[in-house]
Amino acid sequence: MTSIRKRPEPIPALTGIRGIAAMGVFLCHLQPVALRLFGLDPNAGSLFIGNGFRGVDLFFVLSGFILYHVHAVDFRTIDAARIVQFYVLRFFRVYPLNAVLMLLMIPLPVFLPQFVQWHRLLHLQEGSYHLLDFSPDAFFQSLFLTQAWTIAKLGTWNEPAWTLSAEIVGYCVFPILAITSCRQTSGLHSLLLAIASLTLFVVLMIAAGHATNNPSGSFGLIRMAFCFAAGVSLCRSFQLISIPSAMITTLTLASIVLIAVCFGWAPIGTLSVFGFGGLIFGLAYSRGPVNRLMTTLPVMYLGRVSFSFYIVHLIPLELFEFFVLDAVRQSSIGIRLAALAMVVVTLFLLATLTYRTIEVPFQRLGRRVAARLQSIPDVRQSAA
Repeated sequence: MTSIRKRPEPIPALTGIRGIAAMGVFLCHLQPVALRLFGLDPNAGSLFIGNGFRGVDLFFVLSGFILYHVHAVDFRTIDAARIVQFYVLRFFRVYPLNAVLMLLMIPLPVFLPQFVQWHRLLHLQEGSYHLLDFSPDAFFQSLFLTQAWTIAKLGTWNEPAWTLSAEIVGYCVFPILAITSCRQTSGLHSLLLAIASLTLFVVLMIAAGHATNNPSGSFGLIRMAFCFAAGVSLCRSFQLISIPSAMITTLTLASIVLIAVCFGWAPIGTLSVFGFGGLIFGLAYSRGPVNRLMTTLPVMYLGRVSFSFYIVHLIPLELFEFFVLDAVRQSSIGIRLAALAMVVVTLFLLATLTYRTIEVPFQRLGRRVAARLQSIPDVRQSAA
């Protein structure tokens, strides 16, 4: 029987920052819709908000960090039982919600072909493969979350789900990363490895012409790989290095300033990943004013429902844009503001509903299955 291993304490601020990242992605998608609603040029929005898509890179760094924080204890040695348990937990973390949403979206191409055609044209500038959106091939590729594993672009159904596809590859190699990191005894060396990984990420983004845009698909694997690996190394460094409170406060505030500058100046936008790394590393110590902000009730709520919100938000937002926007854009400002507020509230309600009825129950089921398969007691896990 595998021995019971004590889990580390959770880091609440990292739940909060996940919610902020999800809101960044959402606002990036909401901005052109809001501009159209108020009769403004949808391409003339705030660059700062438009850079919200970079929250995906924060997700990747954060995922590597939290997974190592929670599971490092399992990978101090090679243990097949622990590896199986890890994969079972990851399956129940990402697949059920994606599968349920995919099934719920089947009526769209069947009963709303006009919406599907509009959606394809809306995204056509991002790549001709969007002409295949909502096709049968795209459905099965998206259902099994393989869209980032191949250069074959078969279209999409729910665009944000590409990040889950990329993360699954990270999950596959995580035991190797974790075992390697556990053998690292120098916090400084781990920190330098994280910086090197983020530097390579920036270099590749610039070299591939993606410094100012949001690549997904097969290049998304590159984004995930270097950010995810950096997160693992950052967490190992956190475990080995003790930092005074004053320095932690300086680090978190400086990281926020760096992120703000990068978001506001397009040529250096991709450098924001260093700010993400610094912010996550600083918040892990659970001290300082930024930590207190990230652990307030509203921010923690955002963090808890962030996965559901991130995966759920885009298609309902597009349905609003297709069916409602033109009908209310000639109305008074009050009605337009009310319509926009209705969209935001509805999305939060949907996220809360899917969190409580899909995420939480399936995560509990996953823990029970993992415990039964490995003949170990059920243990509490932090969601990554």
